[in-house]
Amino acid sequence: MLDVAHKRCDQCLFGPNKIVSDKRRAQVLREVARDRSYFVCHKGSMRDQELVCAGFAEAEARGEFDCQLLRIARRLNAVQMVDAETGKPVEEKAK
Repeated sequence: MLDVAHKRCDQCLFGPNKIVSDKRRAQVLREVARDRSYFVCHKGSMRDQELVCAGFAEAEARGEFDCQLLRIARRLNAVQMVDAETGKPVEEKAK
């Protein structure tokens, strides 16, 4: 399973209150795009849990990034939504 934060945190790199400068944000996202990787949620990383950032997952779904791992996990229904604060899986409500 690929763990993905279920919602953006209040300091998300993809939100208005990011904790890095615009210059550093651009550098990080260039590296992610170059490596065709994903951005790790910093809330999860503070607990040594690697979660795909919710903001990144949203941007990737819109086609802004090319993360094969995330696309494949979605196709295989192997994405687990996780609360970034607690690290526990989140039950998604049926649409």
